[in-house]
Amino acid sequence: MAAQFEEHRAFALECHLHGIRPAGDRGVWTGVASEFFKDMIDKSKKLFLVSKLPAGGQRPSQLSSLPCDLEAEEHKTVSALEPTRRIRTSLAGKLVEQGLAFSNSRSANLCETLGAAEEEAGGLAASLQSAVRGTRPPGADGSGADGELSNDLDGAAAGTGGGSRASDGTLGAEEPATPCEEDQEIPLGADWATLRAAAAAAAAAASSAAGSSVAAAEASAAPAPAEGCVTPPGEPGRLEMSMLAAEEAAELVQQRSAEEDWLPAVVPSETRLRAIPTHVTMAGSIYLHTYPRGKETLDVIKQALKTQFEGSQPRPCDSYWFDGQPCIAKYYLDEGWYRARVLQVHKEKVTVQFVDYGNTDRVSPTELRKNIIMEYVPIQALLCELHNIVPLAEDGNYSVKALNFIHSQIVERECHVEIHHFNADSRRFLVSIRLAQSGLDISELLVKMGDARYMTDAELSAAAAGASGPLLDVLLHRSPYPRLALPAGVLVPVTVAALLSPARLLVQPQRVAGEPSPQLRLLAQHLTEIDQLADRMADEAGAQPPLGDPCVGSPCLSLYSADNAWYRAVITALEKDRATVQYVDWGNNETVSVSSLREIPAALRTLPAWTLLVELCRLAPADASGWSPEAFSAMQECLFNPDVQLWVRVKQSLREPPLVELVVFDDPAAAEVKTRLAYQSVVDRGLVKLATPTHR
Repeated sequence: MAAQFEEHRAFALECHLHGIRPAGDRGVWTGVASEFFKDMIDKSKKLFLVSKLPAGGQRPSQLSSLPCDLEAEEHKTVSALEPTRRIRTSLAGKLVEQGLAFSNSRSANLCETLGAAEEEAGGLAASLQSAVRGTRPPGADGSGADGELSNDLDGAAAGTGGGSRASDGTLGAEEPATPCEEDQEIPLGADWATLRAAAAAAAAAASSAAGSSVAAAEASAAPAPAEGCVTPPGEPGRLEMSMLAAEEAAELVQQRSAEEDWLPAVVPSETRLRAIPTHVTMAGSIYLHTYPRGKETLDVIKQALKTQFEGSQPRPCDSYWFDGQPCIAKYYLDEGWYRARVLQVHKEKVTVQFVDYGNTDRVSPTELRKNIIMEYVPIQALLCELHNIVPLAEDGNYSVKALNFIHSQIVERECHVEIHHFNADSRRFLVSIRLAQSGLDISELLVKMGDARYMTDAELSAAAAGASGPLLDVLLHRSPYPRLALPAGVLVPVTVAALLSPARLLVQPQRVAGEPSPQLRLLAQHLTEIDQLADRMADEAGAQPPLGDPCVGSPCLSLYSADNAWYRAVITALEKDRATVQYVDWGNNETVSVSSLREIPAALRTLPAWTLLVELCRLAPADASGWSPEAFSAMQECLFNPDVQLWVRVKQSLREPPLVELVVFDDPAAAEVKTRLAYQSVVDRGLVKLATPTHR
């Protein structure tokens, strides 16, 4: 065996059931008890180890195994919104219920009971060890040469029964814990680092009681992680394998882009579409995906994840997570793997959201994977709200009855959806939903049932106030022109054409002096063609017919009033015989007569627009009130300075709009050229802030 593997402790941990003893007067576990116990383990899909260590890890030095209880988790159907409820059952309690074990008295002293445990050794501990399935090395089957359970470990039931579990084996009312005892719940196969740390701390404490000052020093340097499997990486004094897991996790996170996340959902190009809702939240929001295209994409994603992760084992780094981290998660109902995002890290669990469906779940870290795939496919779930109604309840929320009704009527059913507004900041849609088969409107049904009312005109205006304006709406998902492709990670000189908000702006890429690199060759070719546009349009525009059937999003040629020259444009708004157009190669807007617009030749439509809508990476308002006028003015001063050359670095090119950083060179003549954010001074003044990557 390689020397580096000899440095680490074994992953397996010897345990014994706590609080029970064998039935009968012989003090040994019968074959019937062992078989019943093994059968319960085999039938349980998910097991949890509940540590019964004394407070501070104190226990007699002669006892080497961990006192614990073992609980099986099962799911019972409740309602549509809460399809299952998780119930824990104590396996020790089940043994007592079947008459195969006796419960020890709670009045017995814990340490005296633990000290007597070695005299009650039997085969039950070997059965318990076989249940710890997730901690075996690859290829191990947990059996001996003859296929029977290994009897190498001697363990016994000892101590008290915990008291918080009913005698029938189910979880009963919680009794006050005794001062010398604490329960630590550990999902089996997940927290080997926690188990090893707890065992090492207890062993060190026992050695300390025997007079070993060295062992006591080691115990103080390696306490059991306070937060279970989410021990912060890099913290000194951890056990070797715990440190290895933390280092591997930290290295993996550093290798990934700090801003990496699942690509946001693509905004549909049409306002009326077929869709299948997948989830209704307690706040009344609805997640849905387009049909049939979205469903086909989901089927491909699901099959790819199944091929990659079915039967996979967690790595040490898969035990360490932070909020906002993308991951692959296992869903307990169908045992399938899905794309997800970490919402909150708890002591023993991690709350994740399945990004393609919208629902959330609390899962064990062993059911999460960091090595994500299919990251180039945008999220398929669209987050929606019913646009023209509000709940009638005083607290402003829908009742559980109403939510159950919405869920039962639309989830997993084909619906006709009409998009009324889109908020680009929250990426939330205000929609109307009709059932495809009956044509019934969900909003109308809720109003007639007395669960909601229609909005007033003022409420409708307020709801639409946060939606994207017509210009941003067109640029985000209705632009008829191709988008310029900027290579990720390469610095490109740009000029800011327009500032839509402190974080969203239009930029014009510029030429790089000299021969372009291979990454910039295609961009240089497009810029050359854009330079020739003025002459081409001067020659061809006059011969083009008037624009037929104009609508928002229509490409066209428009005569700019300032210089009386033709430019490529797109209609962003229409009102009677007047149209507001945006000149896509320059970023400015103008209201013109509809009759003055001309059809654009197909050859001019295939050339990418010179201006590119981008979003500044991690830039956020300073507080919850949103962008302040001072922040807008300060960003204008930084980005429209003619004496400063701006450079763009793309962080996420597949996102819409792409995430970028704008930087400037501190001193181009210096021996070591360094860059800084062009808007760093605005950040330093506290007018805006840089959001941490963990909350992306």
